[in-house]
This record gives sequence, C-alpha cells and structure tokens, in this order.
Amino acid sequence: MEKIDVKNSVLNFRKAQIICADSESTIEELRLAESLLEEALELKKKEEIFTHNENFLKMFNLQNHSTVFHDLL
Repeated sequence: MEKIDVKNSVLNFRKAQIICADSESTIEELRLAESLLEEALELKKKEEIFTHNENFLKMFNLQNHSTVFHDLL
C-alpha cells in the first residue's frame, strides 16, 4: 500500500473543511484554508481520480467535485 501523498487535492479539501467548520479558527487559519483550497483546485486538474474513479468519489462524497471545491472557497 502506498502512503498518502501530502500534495493531494482531497486531503487539502478536507483540511480546509475542518478549519472552516471550527468556530474558533483564527483569521490566519482561515487564510490557510483558502490557500489549501486554491492548491487543491490546481492539484485536482492533474489527478486522474476525478476522471476515472466514480465509485471512489461517491465514497468520499465528492461526486459533485466540479462545484464543491469552489463552493467552499
């Protein structure tokens, strides 16, 4: 089993979600979340998972990935 690549759009998206959902997040943390989302959008363009693996996307509730990343941003 391969280790998770830390430069991964789904991982960045989930980190940003956690920061945004935390009512005690600071402005700096919210800015970090924004940068994580921007990076995730760029990474997503190169990741094959978004074009070839619909079942995986359903497991992680990302089947509507084309809008969900932008909605959080």
